[in-house]
Amino acid sequence: MKSVQPILKSIQKQILYQRQNLNIRQRKVKKRQIKMNEEQNLLNQIPYLNIPKIIFPFESSENIKIMKESIEKDEQNLEKLKQIKVNEEIKIEYQWRLKELQNYIKDSKEILKEREELQRKNSKVNIFLSRLKIILKIFCLFVVASIIQYMWKKM
Repeated sequence: MKSVQPILKSIQKQILYQRQNLNIRQRKVKKRQIKMNEEQNLLNQIPYLNIPKIIFPFESSENIKIMKESIEKDEQNLEKLKQIKVNEEIKIEYQWRLKELQNYIKDSKEILKEREELQRKNSKVNIFLSRLKIILKIFCLFVVASIIQYMWKKM
């Protein structure tokens, strides 16, 4: 019995040591998973941008205002994202997505300028059309008046 007890104690110590090792490994794996999730969340903050450039010929001032606000928000988000420090493993993809976001903001600004220019042109056209309508109404009144005058002379 005495000879078996030291062996049992040594086996118990080994089991205890293995359990501790396993716990340590499990904690490391959990930490690694948490870190990977954080990095993935970081990457998910930067969207993939596949937004087509569509310019509508008649743009309302409300739409232009909304677009300006969204560009400002995108710029603020970009600045926040630039300040975040990233792990080397995801740094390339992170930088690529940041670059994509920068390009999107730049394209959005160009589209906004084009839309504002179109709106200015459209407002000039609308002013011209409203003046033309007034002129046509006056012309129609003269035509109707001359027809009435002609009919009056015939009677």
